Amino acid sequence: MNELVAKQQVTGKAILQLYSNMKKDSTSRKSTEYFKRRTEALNEHWANAKQTHAEIIKIKKSSNEYWTSEYYKQIEKSYRDCYRYIQNSTTCINESSEDEDTRVKYQMQHIQTIDRYEILSEKLVNQCK
Repeated sequence: MNELVAKQQVTGKAILQLYSNMKKDSTSRKSTEYFKRRTEALNEHWANAKQTHAEIIKIKKSSNEYWTSEYYKQIEKSYRDCYRYIQNSTTCINESSEDEDTRVKYQMQHIQTIDRYEILSEKLVNQCK
């Protein structure tokens, strides 16, 4: 039982560390690929936590601190907070990317309009000669 609880503590700390590090990382590092890798790592830790919890349930000792402190619920909350952070951050990246795409499209349309205007102006000048 103690080995499983220790394993669960390591997993819980890994989730917290992942979350903490993401919040500290600079925004320049945070790309879609960055969050994809973090999501994969988070889901792997969460799968380990669920598996270890299932093993602990089989040998349940209600007096153990694992149960009295509701450690699994704490890990689950950390997982959900971290997952929500990733989802919100990914949404922001996608929105800013869409904003950038919209801005570029607008600029291209503007340039094309200017080009057409210049071509028309040139034609008019040539006709007046």
